[in-house]
Amino acid sequence: MIPFRIKTAYGDLIPCYDSSDVRKRYREALERYPSGALRSIYLQDRTVIWTQVGRIHAELVTFYECGTIKRVFPTYGKISAYHTEEDEYEEADQDRLSVGNSSVEAKMQCVYFDRSGYVKSITIFNKDRMNFATKYGMVTTDLGAEFNEDGGLVSIESVFAAELYTDFGTLHPFNPHRDPMHAEKGSLGFDDNGDLRCFCTVRDRIVITEDTGTVKEYVPRIEEDPYTGFPLWVAVKVILDEETIRVSLDKKTEEVWDRSRYRLIIDKM
Repeated sequence: MIPFRIKTAYGDLIPCYDSSDVRKRYREALERYPSGALRSIYLQDRTVIWTQVGRIHAELVTFYECGTIKRVFPTYGKISAYHTEEDEYEEADQDRLSVGNSSVEAKMQCVYFDRSGYVKSITIFNKDRMNFATKYGMVTTDLGAEFNEDGGLVSIESVFAAELYTDFGTLHPFNPHRDPMHAEKGSLGFDDNGDLRCFCTVRDRIVITEDTGTVKEYVPRIEEDPYTGFPLWVAVKVILDEETIRVSLDKKTEEVWDRSRYRLIIDKM
């Protein structure tokens, strides 16, 4: 049997035609936009494709309607009693991609591209690690990172042991409630100049002061998980805008402080 091939700007790709492999997911091998343009292709075999930022293994590829790649999933196996996450990690290949003037190498779960072809985010297996230099020190992640068009770090989820040396004090960023599915909109964020924009912490006390002294302290707390009954860390979240400092301990309550009058101090608990 001669496999059916789809011609794309990234080569001829063979959609899945045999789902007898225990790894194969139950999904359409081909999806199209209402216009007829290719939306996604689930490949029969893991295939090396070439992008403008390097070569990458692919098992599922999605496209923008204009034809450029949107997301690449290097592995897309079904997790079951017969095929575990550990098995999927072992299936994955080490890929290296150019991100700005640097290169990133890891076993990747998903690579998200902008329409113009630059890498918007990379999600990795949590057994892997990626390291990124910032003006505050090195950040290690076991989830992935989000980038701007120049390859600068936009956001990231750091490992628990991270330590950054900021103008406000030594920061130990960590978000215990991060989204494990993708690396976009991470809790540790930076602006285009590389300056700290936002963070979550369960290891630091956040202190708001003015000339007369301490105004308010925010301390991470432990609550009972309503679903499991286990202890649950509630992080302090800080967003640094040009004119304000926004601090919250939950999604419903946020307090805003004027940066022209108040100062932020980070103090380890």
